[in-house]
Amino acid sequence: AFHCYGGDVKNQTVLHQKYPDKHIMMTECSGGDWAPDWNDTFKWDMNNLFIGGVNNWSEGAIKWNIALDQNKGPQNGGCDTCRGLITINTTNNNITYNEDYYAVGVMSKYFPAGSVRVNVTSTNSNLVPAAFVYANVTRVLLVFNQADSTQQFNITWGKISLKVSLPALTVGHYIW
Repeated sequence: AFHCYGGDVKNQTVLHQKYPDKHIMMTECSGGDWAPDWNDTFKWDMNNLFIGGVNNWSEGAIKWNIALDQNKGPQNGGCDTCRGLITINTTNNNITYNEDYYAVGVMSKYFPAGSVRVNVTSTNSNLVPAAFVYANVTRVLLVFNQADSTQQFNITWGKISLKVSLPALTVGHYIW
């Protein structure tokens, strides 16, 4: 298990190359007061936990806490500046879906259990792709545009090609 406290996601590949039979997971990750900007947090999550993680042999990523109140509790002596996937205001019962919630949703919605990662490449360093096949039939391509501008690109699979325009700091899902 790797944690999000420091290091480089590419170290998962170093471990995989030395021990290819070992499972790799990114665990114990949380957003918090140290990451107040929505776009920066989402970008970091895509590059280091989710797309970056699976492209470096991680079998998954776990974010915690699922839900905290407006005072970042309850706490058990651990992180008092962490953010949950959602915040539940115990005064007015409002629920806020945080950037961490959406980052988890990007991956979990389109890649069910049993998905197998396949190699995919990009010639544009602003576009970070991950691709999967599940049920031996369905193909899913996820592309994160980490640029501050819309990016145009082509998706090519065999003889099929599709021109795509992806807005800045968004994730596109392509399923066939």
